[in-house]
Amino acid sequence: MTGFESGLERDFLFLLEFDPAVVSFEEQPVTIFYTGPSGILRRYTPDVLVSYAGNQPSELCEIKYLKDLKENRGEFCPKFRAAQQYAIKEGWRFRIVTERKIRGIRLNNVKFLLPYRNLEFAPEQLQMVSKTIQQCEITGTAGIERVLDRLAESRTRQAELLPVIWHLLAVGLIQTDLNQPLRMTSILDAGM
Repeated sequence: MTGFESGLERDFLFLLEFDPAVVSFEEQPVTIFYTGPSGILRRYTPDVLVSYAGNQPSELCEIKYLKDLKENRGEFCPKFRAAQQYAIKEGWRFRIVTERKIRGIRLNNVKFLLPYRNLEFAPEQLQMVSKTIQQCEITGTAGIERVLDRLAESRTRQAELLPVIWHLLAVGLIQTDLNQPLRMTSILDAGM
């Protein structure tokens, strides 16, 4: 991530980094010129352009707090109308994203996992944990706690291996439902 203008934008970018459907995103990707209500030429730079995998169109996104949208509706309407028209011409969609879509359980999980992304583990450790998750999936018991029980009897050793699970989740090598609170009973999917 490079720059962002608010904590809400930063949080949105965190979510994009953890969204498997997102191929890439670019901050402040274009400047759009439009004529304001008084006839004066104005410019507007939306916050983010998100590109998705498959046939899903890219989205030009503006990140705003609901309160700001309500208080400045008159100022924003011409900008957003211009962005909508620009996006249509490019084959994109224009979307306004508020804290209601950004803040919540998924963001809490993403913020928790983020520090584990850059940790390094021995390849053998990563393979051992992944293989154990796959074995647990076969028997239908791939909760984090169950996986740790199969990996080691000692609680100390389990505590050493838990960051490996968080790392694998953080880098997308295994999955769980990030829309639910992360718990020791969270079910893991190794994508067999």
